[in-house]
Amino acid sequence: MSNLVSLSEQMGAMALIDELRFSQAELQKQLDLPKHRLRVAEQIREFYRAKGIEVEDALVEEGVRNFFANRLTYQAPVRIGRLARLLARAYITRRRWLMPTVGILGVGLWLVLVAPSVSGFFARSMVAGAQAQVDGARELLAGHVAQREQLEKRVSALYTDALVANMPTTRRLLEEAGPLLEKARTVEQVRLPLQVTEQSRTEDSKLINSATDSLKKDSIGLNALATQLDALSAQATTIRPWFTQLQDSRDKVRKMGLSKADAEQFQPLFAKAEQAVKDMNATAAEQGLQEVEQLRAVAAAPLTLEVVSRAGEKSMVERNFDPTGGKSWYLLAEALDASGNVVPLPITSVETGERRYASMFGVRVNQATYQAAKNDKLADGLVDDRLIGKKAANSLSFAFGKGPVKTKPDYILEW
Repeated sequence: MSNLVSLSEQMGAMALIDELRFSQAELQKQLDLPKHRLRVAEQIREFYRAKGIEVEDALVEEGVRNFFANRLTYQAPVRIGRLARLLARAYITRRRWLMPTVGILGVGLWLVLVAPSVSGFFARSMVAGAQAQVDGARELLAGHVAQREQLEKRVSALYTDALVANMPTTRRLLEEAGPLLEKARTVEQVRLPLQVTEQSRTEDSKLINSATDSLKKDSIGLNALATQLDALSAQATTIRPWFTQLQDSRDKVRKMGLSKADAEQFQPLFAKAEQAVKDMNATAAEQGLQEVEQLRAVAAAPLTLEVVSRAGEKSMVERNFDPTGGKSWYLLAEALDASGNVVPLPITSVETGERRYASMFGVRVNQATYQAAKNDKLADGLVDDRLIGKKAANSLSFAFGKGPVKTKPDYILEW
């Protein structure tokens, strides 16, 4: 085992010894108090003498005696006032009340200093928003007025358009447009405020919202009218050439100098084409005009009406009516122009009422004419005397040289 003593042990023991020695010295002072007072008084006199201050010994003795007389005496504490106790308690309990109090004071300061500014900011923002609504409503109103005025001009122009104004579609649209445009003018009577204030903001907002809703709803009707007018304009653009052609065809037919009976054959065709134009039916209008032109071309050309005389084709037809025992006779004919080309003619069948253009058709003749043509064909397979009638230029009526039993003969389309 080592005989060395550690430094820490030595220092620890010395500290304890010093503490005991100091305590013993202090205790000795209290036990030998008179001697201790003499030593203190002597040191005080020496201190004053060193400083050159004259102090009476009696004064020094009295001071030292009074000091030691109260040194080990219990002195009751002086009673503190209610305010001091309250402040002391508040200080001791500060952790519980300090933070909530700071928060409450902060909210109070915010309400006093910041809240009015924030409230004013929001108020100004709401007024600005309402003013923006007014400006937007005013722009909407201006657009509505401009659209309504434009539509009124377009509708007015329809009345002066000779073609479009007489169309059933246009008349219906004009009848609907009048009340619609009148309603639009009524909607535009809204009075929008010039400047929104904080006091008028609520009422102004109600007025603006109501006016905006009315203008938007009415704009739907105006947009629908504009769409209809656009469609009408597009149809009119498409149909206008047919209207021009119809007018040209009328002029050409009139200039032909046709007889009343021949001119009347054009009237159903003109009426059909005109109705197609009014209905804006381009397909029907084109077909009607083609029929007018086809009939006009037939009327314009000089034609001869001849019996069909070709090998392998019939030249005549005999009808037998068994229930009555009656008979009728027809020569099969075709119309030829000056160059010998076959020209189809508009033929109405006396048997079925069908009317169509036919290159070959039957013309009713008397029995003698029929028998003569039959004998002619039996002789050599051809009909030599083929001519039945002629039609002059600018005419639809044939002059028959022989055979027909009527001035206006009967025709058939089937045999």
